[in-house]
This record gives sequence, structure tokens and C-alpha cells, in this order.
Amino acid sequence: MAAHSASAPAIPVSLEEVDPLPRASYTRLAGVWIRQGGEAVGVDALETPATILIVKADATSFDGEAAIKQGRIEVRPIGVKGSVEKIASPPGRRPRQINGSDLNTRYVVWTEIESVDLGVSPWVLFAYDRKTGMTRKLTEAPKVDGRTPPPPPGYTGPVVAGGRVFWAQVGGKFGAEAVDIWGCEIGNCLPKVVMRGAAFPAVTSTELYGVRSARYEGVRDSRRITSATISKVRFGGGEPAAVKQVPLGEQDTFTGFAASDAGLAWIVGRKKSPEEQRMYLTVTEDGNETTFGSSANGGFGYPVMTDRFVAWAETSGNAPGELGGYLYDLESKKLNSIGNTLGLYGIEGSGDLLGWQESETPQARPEDIEYVIVRLR
Repeated sequence: MAAHSASAPAIPVSLEEVDPLPRASYTRLAGVWIRQGGEAVGVDALETPATILIVKADATSFDGEAAIKQGRIEVRPIGVKGSVEKIASPPGRRPRQINGSDLNTRYVVWTEIESVDLGVSPWVLFAYDRKTGMTRKLTEAPKVDGRTPPPPPGYTGPVVAGGRVFWAQVGGKFGAEAVDIWGCEIGNCLPKVVMRGAAFPAVTSTELYGVRSARYEGVRDSRRITSATISKVRFGGGEPAAVKQVPLGEQDTFTGFAASDAGLAWIVGRKKSPEEQRMYLTVTEDGNETTFGSSANGGFGYPVMTDRFVAWAETSGNAPGELGGYLYDLESKKLNSIGNTLGLYGIEGSGDLLGWQESETPQARPEDIEYVIVRLR
């Protein structure tokens, strides 16, 4: 499917109607099975030119209640020669699960939680120096009025840029929590607020982006939240500058954001009626906007953006064909489908590297699912 641009109406999309990504358009580099013996395995990040970050944990068992197992991280080369980096577990109370990570050529950053609930328990932020082999604790979630804070919007993890790391952090007062984007130098982490009233941190080669809203300043009256503002600030500091204002209706929700040197991508859920909600993903590049709209009560997962493409998951599973994700090629302006599994699994990307999940069986049992990593041609 070819897309049109500028401020045209949203293009309705359905995985059943979008052609799969042609095999001739990519080179397969590797595959990682997400269940390996007694371990659950996930691919959490890709790095250009050819590196993957893999999170491992003993497969969770359910004997009346969930068992928390300790997460572990490996950095593996793909398609090139090199050794596997097995990151040493940081000191502290165990076990913990890893719920967000990122990497570049020098550092791996990630957060860990002790709860089996998604992002509920207070997080601890760690960094691993790939040059020295050292792992260090950088900071941890603060209490909000002495209580455990809720997770940040979008359950976003840390992002790394050069020698800096940025993350969304909940503070303020219980019941009127605020969200700010914080950051620090990894080599000497002295956390400070980089963008107030903001969430969804994302980085390009020179700037940090975030989404600012009255909601993230502690406002809970939806009638007072009429827009979200995408803002940016240079890594070296300064005041955030507004880039794009996104109108929001009383029942609209900003659910995802990504950025690259090529442009921006964001997702908004809009309530059409008490029975119907639709999701809209907008891509901006070269001053043009292209918006894709979900089917009725369809779901779009968190977007990934590089200078080459935007990719996101379909999360509704409304129909047998609504399993997988979308790839919008910024060069060809074509939309294709990728993967064939249901839910909030992670589509990852970096440069021309892309990763998604595929199942060998319709049941999509964990032992049947492979994480596929390719390079777009």
C-alpha cells in the first residue's frame, strides 16, 4: 500500500488488507527463539550496524501465584564476527525483572523492577560500560507521598545518547502525579530534570524529544487537557522548544511517540463513541504528515522510528488476520505488514535493521515463536 502525505485525512489500515513485506526487500540476519529450554528470551533493542540486545530470564511459573525470576542481559553480534557480551548482574536485592533497555556502541542502560506487574514496582536504573565491563547503579524511582509511584505514561524505558541517559520519572503528589523527563551523564550520574511536565523520551543524533501536556503537570480534569506538545532540547542543555502541537479531545489519549533525524511519529487514541475507539499513527517528515487509522476498536502498539522506516504493532487481535505489525518505508512511502503474532510484543529497529516476531503455528505458543532480525535492502 502506497501512502499519500500532507494534511490529508487518515488512511484506514488493516493487516488483512496490507501486503506482507516482500522477501526480496530484506536480508535475514538472525532468528532468536523466545523460549529456549527453561528460559524466556526477548530481543529488547537493535544497534546499527549489527548488534542485538537480548534479555533472558527463567520462564515464569504459575503455582497459585507468579514467580519472579532474575533477568539477564547479553549483547550479541549479528551477521558479523564478534563475541557475546554477558553483562554482570548488578548488586542488590534479587530477583528482579528487566522492563526497559537501550544500547549504543559504548553503553547499555536498563531498568529493573521486583514486581511481576508491568512497571508497577519502583524501578532501579543501571548502566553497563561496554569498554570497561563495569555495571553500576545510576538512580532509582522516588516515592510519591511515601507510596510506590505508578509507571510513567507508555511504560517507557530509558534511552541512551552518547554518554547520556534519559528517562521519564513520576513525582508530585499522590492522586495528582506529575511526570518529568530526567537525565544524567552515565560516567558521573547526577540526575536532573531536563524537560518538565513531559513523558515519552526519545532521542535523535543531537536532541532529546518529549511530549509535554497539562496531564503530566498533575492536571486530572480532562476538560483542561486540550492538546499535547511535542518539544525538543539539545543534549547540551537549554530551554525546550515546541515542535508540534497535537490537538486532544476530552477522551483522547496520547499513547506512543518516536523520533529520528528523519522526522517524528506518534499515536493518539480517539474515542468516537462509547462503543468505539480508533487509534491514529501520524508520521512527519520533510514538513509533510501522513496519518494511518486503525479499524474500529483496533490497537496500535508503541512505534519505532529510524531514518529509514516507522514500524508499529497491531495489538487488537479483532480478527484472525489482525496479528502482527506494520512497516512504513520512508523511502518508498509504502506500507507493508510484518510478523504474525498477537499483542504488545516489541518491534525493534535501528538504521536499516528491523526485528519482529513470527510464529510457526496458529496457536502462537511461546515455544513456536521466533524473533526475526533483518536488514532492509
